[in-house]
Amino acid sequence: MKRPSVFSHPQLVLEWSRKRLPDIPDTVAKELCTLVDNFKRLRDRLIGLGIEREEKFYRFVPDRHQCAVCQHHCYLSCVRCRCSPRRHYCMLHFDKCEACPPQSKRLSESADFREFIEMWARATSVRG
Repeated sequence: MKRPSVFSHPQLVLEWSRKRLPDIPDTVAKELCTLVDNFKRLRDRLIGLGIEREEKFYRFVPDRHQCAVCQHHCYLSCVRCRCSPRRHYCMLHFDKCEACPPQSKRLSESADFREFIEMWARATSVRG
Protein backbone atom coordinates (compact mmCIF):
# COMPACT_ATOMS: atom_id res chain seq x y z
CA MET A 1 0.00 0.00 0.00
CA LYS A 2 1.42 3.33 -1.04
CA ARG A 3 0.57 6.22 1.25
CA PRO A 4 0.70 9.86 0.19
CA SER A 5 3.00 12.21 2.01
CA VAL A 6 1.54 14.03 4.97
CA PHE A 7 3.21 17.35 4.15
CA SER A 8 4.39 18.99 0.99
CA HIS A 9 8.11 19.80 1.13
CA PRO A 10 7.64 23.23 -0.54
CA GLN A 11 4.84 23.96 1.93
CA LEU A 12 7.11 23.17 4.88
CA VAL A 13 9.90 25.37 3.49
CA LEU A 14 7.48 28.24 2.92
CA GLU A 15 5.97 27.94 6.41
CA TRP A 16 9.42 27.85 7.98
CA SER A 17 10.44 30.93 5.98
CA ARG A 18 7.32 32.84 7.03
CA LYS A 19 8.07 32.22 10.69
CA ARG A 20 11.73 33.19 10.41
CA LEU A 21 11.43 36.46 8.46
CA PRO A 22 13.49 38.52 8.07
CA ASP A 23 16.24 36.15 9.25
CA ILE A 24 15.80 33.09 7.06
CA PRO A 25 18.53 30.57 7.97
CA ASP A 26 21.06 29.76 5.25
CA THR A 27 19.91 26.16 4.93
CA VAL A 28 16.32 27.25 4.33
CA ALA A 29 17.45 29.95 1.90
CA LYS A 30 19.44 27.36 -0.06
CA GLU A 31 16.44 25.04 -0.11
CA LEU A 32 14.24 27.89 -1.37
CA CYS A 33 16.71 28.50 -4.18
CA THR A 34 16.82 24.81 -5.10
CA LEU A 35 13.03 24.51 -5.11
CA VAL A 36 12.55 27.65 -7.22
CA ASP A 37 15.27 26.63 -9.68
CA ASN A 38 13.73 23.16 -10.08
CA PHE A 39 10.27 24.64 -10.47
CA LYS A 40 11.40 27.10 -13.14
CA ARG A 41 13.29 24.39 -15.03
CA LEU A 42 10.27 22.06 -15.06
CA ARG A 43 7.85 24.87 -15.90
CA ASP A 44 10.00 26.00 -18.84
CA ARG A 45 10.16 22.39 -20.08
CA LEU A 46 6.37 22.06 -19.97
CA ILE A 47 5.82 25.38 -21.73
CA GLY A 48 8.38 24.35 -24.35
CA LEU A 49 6.30 21.23 -25.03
CA GLY A 50 3.20 23.34 -25.67
CA ILE A 51 1.46 23.20 -22.29
CA GLU A 52 -0.21 26.52 -21.52
CA ARG A 53 -0.16 28.33 -18.19
CA GLU A 54 -3.48 29.25 -16.69
CA GLU A 55 -3.92 32.87 -15.77
CA LYS A 56 -5.73 32.28 -12.52
CA PHE A 57 -4.10 30.97 -9.38
CA TYR A 58 -5.66 28.21 -7.33
CA ARG A 59 -5.79 27.76 -3.58
CA PHE A 60 -4.04 24.61 -2.42
CA VAL A 61 -6.44 21.97 -1.14
CA PRO A 62 -4.53 18.86 0.05
CA ASP A 63 -7.22 16.29 -0.74
CA ARG A 64 -8.03 17.76 -4.12
CA HIS A 65 -4.59 18.71 -5.46
CA GLN A 66 -2.73 15.40 -5.41
CA CYS A 67 -0.85 13.89 -8.31
CA ALA A 68 -2.89 11.04 -9.78
CA VAL A 69 0.33 9.04 -10.22
CA CYS A 70 2.54 9.57 -7.15
CA GLN A 71 -0.02 11.08 -4.72
CA HIS A 72 2.34 14.02 -4.13
CA HIS A 73 0.62 17.14 -2.83
CA CYS A 74 0.73 19.63 -5.68
CA TYR A 75 1.35 22.64 -3.45
CA LEU A 76 2.99 25.02 -5.93
CA SER A 77 1.63 23.79 -9.23
CA CYS A 78 -0.28 21.07 -11.02
CA VAL A 79 -1.01 20.01 -14.57
CA ARG A 80 -4.56 19.24 -15.64
CA CYS A 81 -5.82 17.74 -18.85
CA ARG A 82 -9.01 18.53 -20.76
CA CYS A 83 -9.96 14.84 -20.94
CA SER A 84 -9.96 14.52 -17.12
CA PRO A 85 -10.12 18.00 -15.54
CA ARG A 86 -10.62 16.64 -12.02
CA ARG A 87 -7.34 14.72 -12.11
CA HIS A 88 -4.15 16.54 -11.25
CA TYR A 89 -0.56 15.68 -12.12
CA CYS A 90 2.69 16.97 -10.67
CA MET A 91 5.17 18.45 -13.12
CA LEU A 92 7.16 15.20 -13.11
CA HIS A 93 4.19 13.03 -14.10
CA PHE A 94 2.29 15.31 -16.49
CA ASP A 95 2.96 12.89 -19.34
CA LYS A 96 1.02 10.06 -17.67
CA CYS A 97 -2.18 11.52 -19.02
CA GLU A 98 -1.49 10.11 -22.47
CA ALA A 99 -4.94 10.56 -23.96
CA CYS A 100 -4.39 14.21 -24.87
CA PRO A 101 -1.58 16.09 -26.60
CA PRO A 102 0.42 18.67 -24.60
CA GLN A 103 -1.66 21.49 -26.11
CA SER A 104 -4.70 20.12 -24.24
CA LYS A 105 -2.97 20.34 -20.87
CA ARG A 106 -2.88 23.35 -18.54
CA LEU A 107 -0.30 24.29 -15.92
CA SER A 108 -1.87 25.83 -12.84
CA GLU A 109 0.18 27.63 -10.20
CA SER A 110 -0.92 28.11 -6.63
CA ALA A 111 -1.52 31.49 -5.06
CA ASP A 112 1.23 30.55 -2.57
CA PHE A 113 3.73 30.36 -5.42
CA ARG A 114 3.82 34.15 -5.64
CA GLU A 115 4.69 34.32 -1.95
CA PHE A 116 7.23 31.54 -2.45
CA ILE A 117 9.00 33.61 -5.12
CA GLU A 118 8.94 36.68 -2.85
CA MET A 119 10.58 34.67 -0.04
CA TRP A 120 13.16 33.41 -2.50
CA ALA A 121 13.90 36.96 -3.67
CA ARG A 122 14.34 38.12 -0.06
CA ALA A 123 16.59 35.20 0.77
CA THR A 124 18.82 35.70 -2.28
CA SER A 125 19.02 39.51 -1.92
CA VAL A 126 20.17 39.27 1.69
CA ARG A 127 22.87 36.76 0.79
CA GLY A 128 24.02 38.56 -2.33
